[in-house]
Amino acid sequence: MQYRVLKHLSTGPRKGDVIDESELAKYAIEPLIRVNAISPVAYPPLDALPGWIRRSELCGELGITDIGEFLEADTEYLAEQLNFQPRTIKKWKKEAASAVNVTGQKATDRGCQGCGQ
Repeated sequence: MQYRVLKHLSTGPRKGDVIDESELAKYAIEPLIRVNAISPVAYPPLDALPGWIRRSELCGELGITDIGEFLEADTEYLAEQLNFQPRTIKKWKKEAASAVNVTGQKATDRGCQGCGQ
């Protein structure tokens, strides 16, 4: 799950960033939600991105309908299933991530280094 940062966190993420739950201590998530420091992300559908209607249709055939599901999906799996090179999928992920301001280690792992900064 991913969370939008609502208040600057001492661990580095700034207000507006989207971070993966793996970047937070499990015990800290609920208290941070209670004090409105973070909030679970509700991602928009893929077809909400400009120029993504066809990509949305292709991903929809795999059961992937929103930006969060797309970012979480394995790049190699998407490349194989959609018949595109992994570098193309990484480019798409970077584009999708920048649309929702994804930052942090997990985003870097997904090939989205510098997204939203």
